[in-house]
Amino acid sequence: MTNALHHDGLVTFPGCPPIPCLKLRGLWIHALGIEPGTRLYVETKPGVIVLSVDAPAAASATVVAYRKLGRGHITLDMQ
Repeated sequence: MTNALHHDGLVTFPGCPPIPCLKLRGLWIHALGIEPGTRLYVETKPGVIVLSVDAPAAASATVVAYRKLGRGHITLDMQ
């Protein structure tokens, strides 16, 4: 389930969108051979998130850039 990121004491402004947050935990991750501290790479496309321990090929990697626009507003540029 996707939750919303929440920081205690964080002041939000009307119209600020919630920040999606994912938390993965469980022995199934260990069963896949992923130990604590293992670097994970994230590949995305609309509706899909792929986590892997191998770096994605440069041609298939999606570049995501975040730009802060001021007063808590952030835009997302996908290339």
